[in-house]
Amino acid sequence: MSKLDKIWEDVEPTVSVCDSLYRSFSDTLENVDAKKLYNVRTFFFRGIFEASFETNQLEKNQYSNGFINCFKQFILSSSSASKLSEDQINSFANHLYNQTEIVINENDKFYEKYKNTCLKIISAGKESFKKGGTVISTEALSKMFNNYPILDFDKW
Repeated sequence: MSKLDKIWEDVEPTVSVCDSLYRSFSDTLENVDAKKLYNVRTFFFRGIFEASFETNQLEKNQYSNGFINCFKQFILSSSSASKLSEDQINSFANHLYNQTEIVINENDKFYEKYKNTCLKIISAGKESFKKGGTVISTEALSKMFNNYPILDFDKW
């Protein structure tokens, strides 16, 4: 089993439960509010992935491949994956990775106002996964979702 497969195997149960939580919260919301939660979920997942990278001793220069692989596996695990082509799946996985990457690394004034909050969300995902996996991560994400009105992520 490759290291990237092992990482996905480690995070999949937590990501699956957190995604179910996201769906239950977002189903009753307007699109703008659901988008805010979607962005919180995406950054939180990045933190979970990074925690597993560290645990599984993934080389730092492989992190971008690791993020893309985890996002791809996440997409493949969804019920709508069968309707997507391989190119679409790869495109969506790259988009999710780039969405997180640009906010934390871009110096553009637009992204600068979101950077600290996004880094906190990533850190919460990472720390909660390291503390206790699924249970602690789900609880941490739930708390964030309950505070979503303060997160103005609907513009990107």
